[in-house]
Order: sequence, then C-alpha cells, then structure tokens
Amino acid sequence: MQNADVRSLLSPLAELAEKYDVAVVLITHLNKGAGAAIYRSIGSIAFAAAARSSWVVTKDRDDSTRRLVLPAKNNLGDDQSGLAYRVETAENEAPFLLWEPDPVDVDVNEALSNESDEYRTERQEAAEWLDTELWGNPTPADKILRRAEAAGHSRSTVRRAKKQLGVESKKCGFTGGWLWYHPADLPVKSEDDHEGNEGDHSL
Repeated sequence: MQNADVRSLLSPLAELAEKYDVAVVLITHLNKGAGAAIYRSIGSIAFAAAARSSWVVTKDRDDSTRRLVLPAKNNLGDDQSGLAYRVETAENEAPFLLWEPDPVDVDVNEALSNESDEYRTERQEAAEWLDTELWGNPTPADKILRRAEAAGHSRSTVRRAKKQLGVESKKCGFTGGWLWYHPADLPVKSEDDHEGNEGDHSL
C-alpha cells in the first residue's frame, strides 16, 4: 500500500479521534529486516509517521522471560524510557502481566539488533572498563554513568555490562543515592540493608 493511500485513510480517523477525544491504538508486526525500529513495521511507514507515539514490544536478550516495551517514537513528551513485564500465572492458572515498577532505559534499536560481534565487543569493552572503575571503589550510579559516557560507552551498554559483571546497586540510607558495588567489594548484608534497582529514571 502506498504511503499516500495510507495517509488518506488515517486522516479521517485522526479527525474522528480528535472530535470525540479518544485514543486510537493500531497494532502491527515488525519485519525481519534491519535498520531503525521506526521503519520496521510491516506495511507502510505512513502508519508510524502518522502516529504521535509508537512503541515496540520485544524480548529482553538477556532474559527470555522478560518483555520490553520501548518507544520508537514519542511526540507527546521528552520521556524516552520504557517499561518491562513478565507473563505470570495466577493460582487459578490464568495468565496475567506482572509489570516492573521502574522505568527501563534501553535503546529500542539496540534491543532489536542481533547480537553481532561488534555489539559483543562494545559490551565487553564496557564491562572491562566498569570492572576497573569499580574495583575497590563503590561509586554513585549517576557519577559512574557520566564517566562512562565521557569514556565513550553508552549508558545502555554500561547497564548491560553491569548485569554481566554482577555489579549490585545499594541504597545509601533512606535519603541517599544509589552506589554501584563491584562484586568483590559487596558489604556484608544486614537487616538494615536496602537493595534494589535504582531504576535509572533520575539519571
């Protein structure tokens, strides 16, 4: 279908949605090709071009039970973070979605790309850098991510390297920030420890 034909069909639909103040959700599949996520929808690019917001659902490459919901396009605001969920089974054996509370900061194009030699090399280099930076030196999350960017590593790659190395995030009290700890430097756990995932939404 030609882009002009699709746009001519979508324009009346957009006017109808605006008139009645409703949202219209269109669902499609991704093609098997490569390239930017915005161009991967099956059919005409006009579908994604006409939408104010376009989201991709894909598997987490590091966890086959986890699904990522990532923005390919967002004209509604500046927030570019995504979401994550798992399909769980209730006691009555009915499936349900268990959403994670923290936002996900993963680049949609990276999430859709194949794990190429180049990608593995980038993550391994980031892991080696992170290993050196954190050994014997627990560091605030925002500080280590700024250092990573200055060293030429993307935040998303460093976070994957963090998981690969087994680096843990620990809260500094109730009002402090998050510290990243090298596995060799993890403090002895106590009842007062506050562990978790800093979410990265404030970084």
